Amino acid sequence: MEWISFHGPRRPINGQSIYYYGEYIGVRKGKYVYSPNDPYSPHMIHSTECAGFCDRMDAPWYMPDEGQERPEKPSRPVPPDYPSG
Repeated sequence: MEWISFHGPRRPINGQSIYYYGEYIGVRKGKYVYSPNDPYSPHMIHSTECAGFCDRMDAPWYMPDEGQERPEKPSRPVPPDYPSG
């Protein structure tokens, strides 16, 4: 499996189990939650390892959790299509 940018054209399925990565979060396991009416961020990740959540700006990488071992972090802290500014 490879890491996928949350900022590219592919998104997880609403409710899908994923691994996600953010430079200050590390590699974690969670569920993707799409809420189009959320005024702050429609793309949220709810951790299944601890109490908490983040959005795709905090964790710009993901990969589907298909029962594999915890992956190593991606080679780059943010994907090339990560918004700057």
